[in-house]
Amino acid sequence: TPDVLYQTANDIVEEPAITKQFLSIDIIENGELPSVANNRYDKVKELVEKHREGLCEKDSAVKLYMSTQEEFDRYFIKTSIPNKREIRRKTVAVIDDTAKSNSDLLITTEGIVQIVKGRVKETVPYEAITLAADKSAIILHQPYASKDVNIDRLVELISALSGTDIIEIRDKKTT
Repeated sequence: TPDVLYQTANDIVEEPAITKQFLSIDIIENGELPSVANNRYDKVKELVEKHREGLCEKDSAVKLYMSTQEEFDRYFIKTSIPNKREIRRKTVAVIDDTAKSNSDLLITTEGIVQIVKGRVKETVPYEAITLAADKSAIILHQPYASKDVNIDRLVELISALSGTDIIEIRDKKTT
């Protein structure tokens, strides 16, 4: 009988409840399981954190916002970009340019998304980003340069994210 098996309440070991999750198309996002996407997000976030020092000039019109900051959330609230929710979910950091040029960069798990005057450009994979011949800008869909962004630090970050050596990126010539 149960009274014989358990003399005191301290002898009882509770088993955690088992929840079933069926493998279905609902848990797969863009062809991969959420755990794989989360691992990639964490890796990109770690690399951005490591390279963020000195990326943007202090007291300038360009700011770097990490996904853990309130300013990051405010950026997406104030912007009126299409597919905002989808883009935000993959974005790790924002380089927000409030100057006249208003060319922002979203550092995502897939590459860099350039937003020029509110218009979203297609994501450029890190491996496809090149450095301009004069080494003053990176080439996405169009050149990106800002006097308030340290291009050398940005190239280091892109190199780390792509797994490509900085020298290889610097040697690429644009056509």
